Amino acid sequence: MYSRRGDWKTSGTLRHPATNKEFLEHRNSFFIDQDTVRLTGRFRHKNGEYRWYETTDQYIRDLSGEIIQTICVGRDITDRKEAEEKIAI
Repeated sequence: MYSRRGDWKTSGTLRHPATNKEFLEHRNSFFIDQDTVRLTGRFRHKNGEYRWYETTDQYIRDLSGEIIQTICVGRDITDRKEAEEKIAI
């Protein structure tokens, strides 16, 4: 997100406050038997505005159930969310 050294901020300061609660629940799912988790939330863009994003995480576990690898795919869904809001009106 930030290309220049020193511009990087912790993700907690870039997430929208309403998204932080969902993110903590998402993070806590690591410890249960759920292998795929989807999180939708808002993240602050470098221009200062919040953008909607959707992240899907797939956890790869060893035979004992420990997570050994995570595959994450994220995408900007701001246009979709704005269209959904217009339809709902």
